[in-house]
Amino acid sequence: MPVDIPPFLATLLTAQADIRARRGCACAAGHGGSGRYVFLGPDGGHHRRSNFARRVFRPACDGRHPPAKGKPGRLVVADAAVWPGIPVASWPPAVPGKPFVPPSGRGSPRLISTETSGRCQACGHAMRLRLDGRTVAHKDNASDCPGSGEQPAEDAPLACWLPIKDGLTPQA
Repeated sequence: MPVDIPPFLATLLTAQADIRARRGCACAAGHGGSGRYVFLGPDGGHHRRSNFARRVFRPACDGRHPPAKGKPGRLVVADAAVWPGIPVASWPPAVPGKPFVPPSGRGSPRLISTETSGRCQACGHAMRLRLDGRTVAHKDNASDCPGSGEQPAEDAPLACWLPIKDGLTPQA
């Protein structure tokens, strides 16, 4: 069934289809199909109907994860160094009148440098900085990381987005 779409979207979909054409879904043997789908889940299988809207569609359309357990929705933060951007974190929205501090701690990737920490140029991990501003000595897997003692990498350009269209649904 033909669908009219803008040229920029046709280009993005063609690129996605070209990438996925070489790989099939992980469960093709189980359902007997060709296994060729444009959009697959992170594990290489199909997105489940029960959580697709909540985990994939709504965050992509709205630029934020839906509110859960009485907490406000969290923003989808993407690494804008590559087009169209790769989601890398989920942050709380800024509050007007309060300075924004990126979340840190267990489970929160450190994407922005501080006075005492930065990202290693070689391995990309967040590291404490020495007094001279260079990364501390650390290991990458089993050996010394070549980024030890070097200047930290520049922060990745980050972006988030406004809703594509309020109330958009997978059927509309």
